[in-house]
Amino acid sequence: DPRLLRDVADATSPDPADAAAEVWRAYMRKNPMAAWAGEMRADPRSAPFVLVDEMLMAKLDVAPELRPAVEELVAEIVDWRLVRYLDDLQTRQRGVGGGRGGPVVAQLKVAQNASGLPILFLRREHNPPLPHGEVEVLIDGQPHTARFVKVACNVLTRPGSDTNVLPEVLRGWFGEDAGATGTHHTVELTAADGDRGWQLRPVDRVGQAEDA
Repeated sequence: DPRLLRDVADATSPDPADAAAEVWRAYMRKNPMAAWAGEMRADPRSAPFVLVDEMLMAKLDVAPELRPAVEELVAEIVDWRLVRYLDDLQTRQRGVGGGRGGPVVAQLKVAQNASGLPILFLRREHNPPLPHGEVEVLIDGQPHTARFVKVACNVLTRPGSDTNVLPEVLRGWFGEDAGATGTHHTVELTAADGDRGWQLRPVDRVGQAEDA
């Protein structure tokens, strides 16, 4: 994927597609192999992989007859993780603005809190400057008040009511399993002009906002 090649390009390897095999081996050995093998952990024994003669080996005891199925499953998981990474990369590239007069586009992750209720994690480190406190947002053209705290938006109310309808809205968009472990539900927060005119709407799996 050309997006992945552009992402790994740097001063030492401006054109990764033409890089020598030893350059790629050194790159992969430094990261992610070192991380997966636990070299960055306090206790490397807790890592799911181990390096044997510079080969990354999974700590799995798989019966020979099951290996083809496991290999196929691992390939699917790798593809899925790459899609998620590219989705986050697109968020960082699109997430511009935050000052008055400029557009703001941010993507918020749907996840469940300790009570099993879906909320919005702001991922401020991956997004442009986001609001704090209570902010008016439009959802399907209707005004709501969203409460933005340090790491999440966990309360959404309608005019004249103190009832938190955020779980209701998120489940209406993504179903009863909104934000459950293993899902990848995302909500787009946009503002047409700096920190004014905020809107929330669901994003589909490939990162494209649905029509309002």
